[in-house]
Amino acid sequence: MKKRFSDEQIISMIHELEGAGYTIDRNKVMR
Repeated sequence: MKKRFSDEQIISMIHELEGAGYTIDRNKVMR
């Protein structure tokens, strides 16, 4: 299976969400 997003895109998405006040469960993100 191909990754839908690159690692950099995922990281930037996480930073945007954290900046918006969300807490990220990285275990779910990295699944």
